[in-house]
Amino acid sequence: QETEKQKQEYERESQKTDHKKQKNNELMQEYQKSLNTLKKPINVPYEQETEKVGGLFSKEIQETGNVVISQKDFNEFQKQIKAAQDISEDYEYIKSGRALDDKDKEIREKDDLLNKAVERIENADDNFNQLYENAKPLKENIEIALKLLKILLKELERVLGRNT
Repeated sequence: QETEKQKQEYERESQKTDHKKQKNNELMQEYQKSLNTLKKPINVPYEQETEKVGGLFSKEIQETGNVVISQKDFNEFQKQIKAAQDISEDYEYIKSGRALDDKDKEIREKDDLLNKAVERIENADDNFNQLYENAKPLKENIEIALKLLKILLKELERVLGRNT
C-alpha cells in the first residue's frame, strides 16, 4: 500500500518534470528565435524628413532631424526591439543570480522529496522484515500444534481400535 503511494507520487513528479522540460524547450526555441532576430542585420533605407520654413516669398527647405522609414522596416525594428527586451529581462534575471538560486531551491525541494520517498521505502522494508520476524514463531507454533494433533489423532485411532 505504501509502495503504491510512492509509485503514484513518483509518477506525479515525473509528469511535472516532463511538463517543465517541455516548457523549457519551448522557451529555448523562443529565445533562439529572438537571438536570430537580433543577429539579423537591418540595413534600412531612409529619407530625411524636411519641412518648408520661412516667409511668404522665401520658403526654404530644412531638415527636421527625423527620418522616414517604410512600415515594413518599422515592423522589423519592432521585432528586434521586442526580442531585445525579452532577452534582456532574462539576462538580468540570470545575471542577478536569482535564476541560479531558484534552480538550487527547486533541486533541494526535489532532493527532499526523493529522500522522503527513500525513507518511506526503507521504513516499509523494515516493517515487512519485522512482520516476517514476528510471523516466524507463529509458524513454528502452528507446526508444533500440527505435530501434536497428528500424534493425538494416531493415539485416538489406536485407542478406538482403528488402524491407519
